[in-house]
Amino acid sequence: MKEKKQAMKMVLSVITFTVVLIYLVNHTSVIAYLLGRLIALILPFLIGCGIAFVINIIMKSIEDGLFKKKSGKLYKYKRPISMIISYVLALLVVGLVLFVVVPEVGDTITKIKDKLPGFVDRTKAWILQYTTKFPEITEAINNIEINWEELGLFMKDGGSTILSTTVNIFSSIVSAVVNIFIGIVFSMYILAQKEMLGRQTKMLIYAMFKENTADELMVFGKIA
Repeated sequence: MKEKKQAMKMVLSVITFTVVLIYLVNHTSVIAYLLGRLIALILPFLIGCGIAFVINIIMKSIEDGLFKKKSGKLYKYKRPISMIISYVLALLVVGLVLFVVVPEVGDTITKIKDKLPGFVDRTKAWILQYTTKFPEITEAINNIEINWEELGLFMKDGGSTILSTTVNIFSSIVSAVVNIFIGIVFSMYILAQKEMLGRQTKMLIYAMFKENTADELMVFGKIA
């Protein structure tokens, strides 16, 4: 009797799995839509976790460096002070990248574009010095002509396309400001309550996994 029940359960499981698989295959657009909605829902919290992980590295260094003496007047405020300093430093780094590094990269690309024609001419002349004994090669090299106007137009049009794409990307980023704001607020909550959240997460991990697996997962937790 038990064997029949087990066999029936197995058959029902196989049938259920088959039905679900067929549905998923025939409704991929629906599944993709649902996944997209799910990702959009949890994205702010994922951003918050990422921000908290990075800021926590800075914050731990500040706490260990500025608040060594537990008897200091500001010791009880070490967490909010360290958080504020950490976020300010992170914003300064982001600002440095946006307003210093990115323009420098653009200037470098412009300089390379300006020097490219002269480099090509010098390269042709250098090659011709070593190919005078081979007229066919010399003639082929001399016939190499680069229409710099067309190349410039191509780069201009390509640059316009890239610029348009960049504008669209930035528009999407602007439309996601709310997600970023929620992520920052969530990261602040994580950092402010990280000890309590750490204890709760540890209890949950050891409740869900075997001890060896939980120990391995906690190695990553110690880093954070």
